[in-house]
Amino acid sequence: EYGYLFKMVGHGYRQKYTTAGNDSRGIDVAVMMRNETAQGQPIEFVRMTSHAYVTFEQFGLHTPELAAFG
Repeated sequence: EYGYLFKMVGHGYRQKYTTAGNDSRGIDVAVMMRNETAQGQPIEFVRMTSHAYVTFEQFGLHTPELAAFG
């Protein structure tokens, strides 16, 4: 939908952070967040951590079903 990011900013998502993605399509990863929670508590962005090079096995998520996909 055209202009959907602009509409999100209008709903309070004023903080935006991006990092480069890890695939050949050039797709980046982004976080959009509000300044505070619905209850008025401040939201602080501390860090963005990429797990782009962590494997399913390293996360303990590797299964025989997943292995079937190659």
